[in-house]
Amino acid sequence: MPRSGPNAQRGFSVMLALVIIALAVGSLAVTMLSTFGTKLRSERVTEAALAKAKEALIAYAATDLNRPGELPCPDILTNIAGNNIPNDGIAD
Repeated sequence: MPRSGPNAQRGFSVMLALVIIALAVGSLAVTMLSTFGTKLRSERVTEAALAKAKEALIAYAATDLNRPGELPCPDILTNIAGNNIPNDGIAD
């Protein structure tokens, strides 16, 4: 004979709590994996860009006939009258 009353629902509450906990843990795991994948893709793009920049600098140093082996100087943001325009792309 089935039980009735407040004690009859006790097993259902425990099962419902376990399902909610399992859904929360699953959702957290999916979110963490998605974030990890995005970070990994971003790091690959950065790594490729740095490798390309390194190649370009080595090629510049190898082909500069005036001063072979030297790397370009930065374009410092100074404004010396007649000599330098800030951010003109020419090394100071």
